[in-house]
Amino acid sequence: MPPKMPGGKKKDDNPLDDKAMALLEKAEKNRTKRIAQAQEIPIEDQVRARISKATFAEPSGRDLHQLSEAILFMGEIGKKLNLGDDIAVRMATLIKDHFTETVIVANTLYAIACCARSTIIFFEQYWAVSVKCVIAAIRFHQLDPLVNSNGLFALGKLCEQSFRMRQLIAETEGIDTILGSMRLHDLDSVVQCNGCLALARLCDAEPPPEPSINPEEDEKMIAQIEAREAAEREGGGGGPRVPYPDHNAWKKQALADACVVQEDAVRAGAVDVLLNAYENHSDDSTLLRDLCEAVAGLAAGNLLLTEDELTSFAQIFVRIMRVDFHEILYVRNRMPVPQVEQHGRDDQVVGYACKALSRMSLVRNLANHAGDRGGAPLLVPHPAKQWAVTSQGGVQRICEALQCFPKKKDTVLYKAARGLSILVKQDLQGLQEMIKHKGQVFLQESMGRWYEDEDYHLLALQTLRVLVEGTDGVRNIWYLETSKGREVAKAVVQGYQAIAKKSSNLHDQDVSSEMARVLLPDKKRQTFGRAPSDNIPTKTVVYMGLPENEPPPP
Repeated sequence: MPPKMPGGKKKDDNPLDDKAMALLEKAEKNRTKRIAQAQEIPIEDQVRARISKATFAEPSGRDLHQLSEAILFMGEIGKKLNLGDDIAVRMATLIKDHFTETVIVANTLYAIACCARSTIIFFEQYWAVSVKCVIAAIRFHQLDPLVNSNGLFALGKLCEQSFRMRQLIAETEGIDTILGSMRLHDLDSVVQCNGCLALARLCDAEPPPEPSINPEEDEKMIAQIEAREAAEREGGGGGPRVPYPDHNAWKKQALADACVVQEDAVRAGAVDVLLNAYENHSDDSTLLRDLCEAVAGLAAGNLLLTEDELTSFAQIFVRIMRVDFHEILYVRNRMPVPQVEQHGRDDQVVGYACKALSRMSLVRNLANHAGDRGGAPLLVPHPAKQWAVTSQGGVQRICEALQCFPKKKDTVLYKAARGLSILVKQDLQGLQEMIKHKGQVFLQESMGRWYEDEDYHLLALQTLRVLVEGTDGVRNIWYLETSKGREVAKAVVQGYQAIAKKSSNLHDQDVSSEMARVLLPDKKRQTFGRAPSDNIPTKTVVYMGLPENEPPPP
């Protein structure tokens, strides 16, 4: 028997008496019951209940701690769920009621950013008040870095939703607000990052499509249109014409508005602000990635940027693509790392630098049918801009990115392949740089590694097609007459033939057949119908800012 304790109790007896144990069991049952009841209530109603409870009293008598927790809870739930128009109005009201409380204002701005995609975008009648509240809060609390950071984050998220929202922000002094915050807090990396992202979204020439109010009807209409177009390609009548709006009209309007915003940003000093951000945070990989996005948005389609400014940005991106931000690994998973992968470069920085270098060379296409279905693209490369990037080693660095990041398909390879297709299109110097640094070899190797990804396979094929078709859009004679050029042309033709065979589309089959006829002639015509003296490439120098018929300066 265990020994007795003073008072007659055993040593191993529970120190709590029966009454205390009963109270604990009752409390646990009540807790379980409350959790079950909360799970039965929809999460949107829980958000409204917490906000209503926190704002029940007058603004001066509210518990700010409880209100702050309710706002953050609303923001987290609003990332995925539509909380309704009453919550969209409530967020603007919270900023108005607690305009001088920096913590409440900062948390509400964060909640607006979280709810932009799921809630605010669907209630256009509240766009203006939301934008004005965000900009007013940033301007009033201009010395508070938290409010400025969350406010710029909210502006960037709002710009992502609609080009009309972006235009509204630009008309409400959004450019001056973003650049002013970045100037005041030039040493705060978070403010600089959110400012770069907000500027990138505000100036983006190709914003994402707006969310549909009725996606099921849109999918049904798109399926009818695609079926009719497929029937027309097969040679049939295609049935009755399906009436549908011009889905590309908003892209044209968005590009026109973006060009105006880009020019206003350049006049407001955006270039100096971005260069200053790089000088103060040149070792911050996150900020450098956001800086690449800002320059890509500011430069694509912008004709106000001078050649010196484009060259300065190109030099920065070429430099940061070779910087080791991380520790160099020689062994990974008990296996030696290949020599080309023995570096500490940041794949995100390299990927977005590839995107920025290619977007810097684009200008607006002023052709009549640009942007129409099956027509020319809205943005096309400009020779002078291409030269500004290529002369600083942009094509060389993109080829190195393909070589050094063979396993980073989503972050690097996609952007590098798309960047090469833009930089070498109709540019002889870019084509020669790509061949010199074996860009076509690394593209073919990546196609073999990621053969199951059809989207990347098609993108790489399009880039190689630009290489073999050359600057005139027909054939790159001086490269096709080499053995390596014929190998690349053969790979391109085989790739498009495989796509046509898989799709069973007559149009794709005609394209692949014509490509085989043009790029792979018979052995009797190895000169491709030209005299040998005509196969020498020539270089054309284009001066920025001069009309085509005006002679260049001496």
